[in-house]
Amino acid sequence: MAEPHQAHEACASCGAHGVERYCPNCGEAAVHDGDLALAHLTHDFLHEFTHLDGKIWRTLRSLAIRPGQLTAEYWAGRRGLWIRPLRLFLVASALTMLLSRQTIGPVGFRIWHSEATNNWTLGSAAPRQGALISDEMTHHVASVYLWARYLGLFAFAAVSLLLYRRKQALFGAHVISAMHFFSFAYLLTAITARLPIPLSAPLVANGAFLYMLFMLRRVYGQGWGLTFLKCLALTICVFATDALTIGASLVVALRSSAGH
Repeated sequence: MAEPHQAHEACASCGAHGVERYCPNCGEAAVHDGDLALAHLTHDFLHEFTHLDGKIWRTLRSLAIRPGQLTAEYWAGRRGLWIRPLRLFLVASALTMLLSRQTIGPVGFRIWHSEATNNWTLGSAAPRQGALISDEMTHHVASVYLWARYLGLFAFAAVSLLLYRRKQALFGAHVISAMHFFSFAYLLTAITARLPIPLSAPLVANGAFLYMLFMLRRVYGQGWGLTFLKCLALTICVFATDALTIGASLVVALRSSAGH
């Protein structure tokens, strides 16, 4: 194995002294002779890929079939085995944009427009009049929505804090649970987006509700009846906040298009 040629010398990143395998100040690995050799780079790549790949599948499996486990693990400080909540949330929302061209947000809202009345409608199912807006316009609205999507997280966390303040008094902890729930909702929307709308819409709505129900039950351990009522309140919060956020994004997108 190549020996570090900077052992006990200054760290290449922060300048701290006493570097052996890793810098005691910032954790930077010591520079080794042969670090840039192809064999060493191949070893590093395989190590990082298999480590990350295992973490990804472990996290996705837990997210999909064990609602609330990721939140409970994070709160307990067991975080090394899982993808961090913010990264998971960002990846899930990005996948939704890529795979579901006509839906926006975690619960699969669609935007409909009636040429006859010039009315805009936001919903999961088709209204009596109107057609889906173009993929280009959906992408434009989704691009604006990217900057506003965090409002849904904080609204969820705020309502969750009100409902469970005796169980968990830290707002940040509720933000973590919100990220995990929204990650699942985004992935569910992405997976079902290519199904016929009469099938995909109820799958997303009912699937998100049931997931949240089991998630709250696992994390907070309250009875099913009380958990159901709190789940209903949080579900209303999710749909209302998302509808308002997407509606505002539509207004911004329309004004931007008109300006051009």
